[in-house]
Amino acid sequence: MKRRILFWLLLPALLIFTGSFAFAQDNDASQESVTSFAIEEIVVTARKRDESIQDVPLSVTAIQGELAEASVRRLED
Repeated sequence: MKRRILFWLLLPALLIFTGSFAFAQDNDASQESVTSFAIEEIVVTARKRDESIQDVPLSVTAIQGELAEASVRRLED
């Protein structure tokens, strides 16, 4: 009876400690993937002046420059 109680008391502790090892990762690999991407500044010219996308009070859909140069006006084009 005492062994069964001891087992049920120690089981959660064992599960907690083994679970923490599963989430441990190497930080070098995650830092490389983060530093390889750069956030570009998006400039909105819809109101006849250059504004940052964070300052524009409108809904904005960003398109690539190639689509803008190809005279695409709608997503259906």
